[in-house]
Amino acid sequence: MWLLATLVGAVALIHYVVIPREEQYLERRFGAQYLRYKVSVRCWL
Repeated sequence: MWLLATLVGAVALIHYVVIPREEQYLERRFGAQYLRYKVSVRCWL
């Protein structure tokens, strides 16, 4: 059970902390080009 709880916590951390920070970085780095790409692809493959 603790393994499942750890997995859920790790996925939540990645989804709510890591991914938004990376998206902010990519928006600053690539600007409009990244925003066009972001609109054209799904969030989760």
